[in-house]
This record gives sequence, structure tokens and C-alpha cells, in this order.
Amino acid sequence: MDNNSKFYADIQRILKYDRANNNGNFNPERACKEIGNRFASSYKNFGALPEGISQYWLENKVLSSSDISQEPTEDTINWILDADDFLSAEKDKTYCFSKTDWEEIRDLVNAEACDLDINLLSDLMSIIVENGAL
Repeated sequence: MDNNSKFYADIQRILKYDRANNNGNFNPERACKEIGNRFASSYKNFGALPEGISQYWLENKVLSSSDISQEPTEDTINWILDADDFLSAEKDKTYCFSKTDWEEIRDLVNAEACDLDINLLSDLMSIIVENGAL
């Protein structure tokens, strides 16, 4: 099982447990915050970058939804899965990020550049450049 498949399974488990642990009352915001926390905790040596990406996802993809009760949707799950691929420096991949997303990710990477391994920083910036955000 690759990292992305494991993370997807973790997301499904989080959604299931949110309902089960709250007497059948699913809370999309609570569940998505837990997904974001899980994402951020997977990358301990990345400074505040994972938390920044997670927060951006939560605020701009989940909480800004026109119908929060339907979250997380397939699109918002795919977005955070792509963010997981990005932090894993997956090259030759088509990401679902918009131009605005790429610009925000670029800014988040730049803000954490001093705390990132130089090879990782180079890989992430290469992906950002390939996607037209620099």
C-alpha cells in the first residue's frame, strides 16, 4: 500500500469513526479538521508547511463549501490527496490544484524554505515551476 492509498484509507476511517463516536451524528467540520490534522502529522520534518497546506484546504475547500453538510466531497478529498502527493514530491503527476492553489502553495513553501531539506525544497519548487506558479 503506497502513502496515498494509506492516507485515503485513513480518511475513510476518520469519516466512519466521526459518526460512530458521536452517536451517529456526523459533523463534517470536525471530521475534516481531523483529516487535516492527520495530514499535517504525517510530515514532521517539514516545518509548518503541512499545517499551512492543511489550514488552506480546510478554509478554502471545505469550510467555503456551498453545502458544508456534504463535505468532504470527492473533490475535496482528491485535493488533500494531491497535497499528500505534492509533499511526497511526486513528479510527472497531474494535480487538481487551481492557479490560485498553486500560488498559495508556492507562498507556503517559500515561507518554510529555511526549514526544509534543500533536496526536498528543490523538488517541491520544481513541481511548482512545472505547474506555472513561479
